[in-house]
Amino acid sequence: MQILTHLKKPVYALTGLGVALILFDINYYVMSTFPGERNFACVIGAALTPKNIAFAAVTSILTGILVGGLLALYSFRSVQPRPLSGRVSSLGGFGAILGVFTVFCTLCTLPVISLFGLSIGLGFLTDFAGIFQIASLLVLIAALFLLNRQLKGVCDVCKI
Repeated sequence: MQILTHLKKPVYALTGLGVALILFDINYYVMSTFPGERNFACVIGAALTPKNIAFAAVTSILTGILVGGLLALYSFRSVQPRPLSGRVSSLGGFGAILGVFTVFCTLCTLPVISLFGLSIGLGFLTDFAGIFQIASLLVLIAALFLLNRQLKGVCDVCKI
């Protein structure tokens, strides 16, 4: 894969590792301090399960690889100018944010979330957390696939 060859450079690898560690730390903090659902009750730290920790680790690593690859792409594009495509970064960002919202109970933290204007309709994230976690992983993998194609220079979508 073209992304992994670019991640052999220390600047991209360390940036990706730093992003992955920071994102995992944020996810761990959210899982351990925000309320989660256990036995139909809101309990602080209930989201701190092995499944959620593994999910947070995988999404953090994928996001770190994505950020390192995006840095490689933007530095490559600064040498050989072509039209930049923001589709990959927005797709990966959507996948990462969707993954963060599935590791805690959004219904229990509604007062906190409503500060950001997101209070309407977030109950479905709690009910269908597993489906949204799979969707988040699929979106991150699709973003990595599109980024890999851009780094190879064979991306047909980017030429439009």
